[in-house]
Amino acid sequence: MFAAVDRLSRGGTVTLQRPDSSERRLSLAPRRLAKARHVTPP
Repeated sequence: MFAAVDRLSRGGTVTLQRPDSSERRLSLAPRRLAKARHVTPP
């Protein structure tokens, strides 16, 4: 699961936040940002 979350966060699909040391927050990135980061080279 860590590898999947890591891959998605590096690709801009999700964001992972740590508001404090005992909490993790996983959020979907806004659609326009997620699309902008997935560019296929020509």
